[in-house]
Amino acid sequence: MAPLMEIREAMVAEENEKTAEYLEKLFSKLQETLMSSEDDLKQVILKKDAPKFHFSINDRMYVEIKSGSDLYLMKSKEPKEGKVYVFSPWHWNSGRVFLILEEHLVDLEPN
Repeated sequence: MAPLMEIREAMVAEENEKTAEYLEKLFSKLQETLMSSEDDLKQVILKKDAPKFHFSINDRMYVEIKSGSDLYLMKSKEPKEGKVYVFSPWHWNSGRVFLILEEHLVDLEPN
């Protein structure tokens, strides 16, 4: 049984390493976008009738997005399977990136 556990642990470690590397690249790109002078982020909100649970790339699962949450469409990332990349500052010092159908988003009017 021990060799099977070692193989499983090695597979999980490799998967986590790949995921961590992908997230690091994604957040690096996000940081570049935030720091650039170009306007690559567009502020949006969820429509009132939109589903509240959306796929979080960070967590690799569906997470609830509260109504009125700050969301930013990442224009520099190409849509994936009809869904766009949306950044949320989430909690202080911990952002999340979601994949959301564009039809569920509404542009926020400039103040």
